[in-house]
Amino acid sequence: MNDVEVLAGERPEDGLTWRVTAGRRPRNSVGVMVSYNRGGIRASTGFRRGPDRADRNAIMTLGQSEGLPAFVVGCALPDVTSITAELDDGVDQPVPLSPVIEPFGLRFAAAPVPEGTALVAYRYETASGAHRSSLGSFDGLGTDRDQAPAGWKPLAGNGND
Repeated sequence: MNDVEVLAGERPEDGLTWRVTAGRRPRNSVGVMVSYNRGGIRASTGFRRGPDRADRNAIMTLGQSEGLPAFVVGCALPDVTSITAELDDGVDQPVPLSPVIEPFGLRFAAAPVPEGTALVAYRYETASGAHRSSLGSFDGLGTDRDQAPAGWKPLAGNGND
């Protein structure tokens, strides 16, 4: 299956644009890729959601390339109604969430992190209430640390729900 666009966005004040794509990968996993561009500087990176993470309501990770803001990107089960990034300056930033995208049966999320701040954790809402999770390292997201995409800076911790 070819990758399909599942979410896109832009920040008009500085010309930042992004596009999230997803596609089936070996071993019944889903590859999630964000490509972003500002002023001719481009970056693309992503992660895989494997079947061993199928019970996780939301999986988020953070990527960063020189000259561009950090980006939070992830995917969630259909019952997740919202995702909020908790930043180190105490500000909560909503993360845009796609509708459920078939044939994946998942929702996808992506947003730039304001420059000068860092992502501390994320929260997601379901019918059963609010849930909080620290941002996991690559091996906590179903991707081997050795296979972390170039340009991504893994963070300490492995606290995904």
